[in-house]
Amino acid sequence: MFSVDATQLDKCKELKNKRFDKIAFLISCIPFLSSRSRNSDKYDGEIFLSLKSGLPYDNWNIKNIIKSIGNLVIRATNPFIPSQYPGYQHRRTLGFQEGISKSDNEEITDKKAKILLIGKKEESKKSKKRR
Repeated sequence: MFSVDATQLDKCKELKNKRFDKIAFLISCIPFLSSRSRNSDKYDGEIFLSLKSGLPYDNWNIKNIIKSIGNLVIRATNPFIPSQYPGYQHRRTLGFQEGISKSDNEEITDKKAKILLIGKKEESKKSKKRR
């Protein structure tokens, strides 16, 4: 799917009443995390979020943002390897700009980009017993 505003998933007709086991969101748009709940499986759905390292990305403090959402946790952090995602081409927020942007994902290969596996926080054994 293309041209979907990830901060307004509830307005996307193609996603109405659909659930997914895995959502790969390879654009660092943090508001997406709070809108994803309508489309991720309520028990064990996973979100893959790519993120560049360095400024300003390190200032986003992604761990605190995920923690503040309440029911999400980072399950794993791995290097982001663009070749594992056929057709992936890194673009800045403003798109490709001749003379500024670089091709072949050069802008992220030297930035130690990572991919975060985000999932629902598991309930503790005590809270499961209370049900």
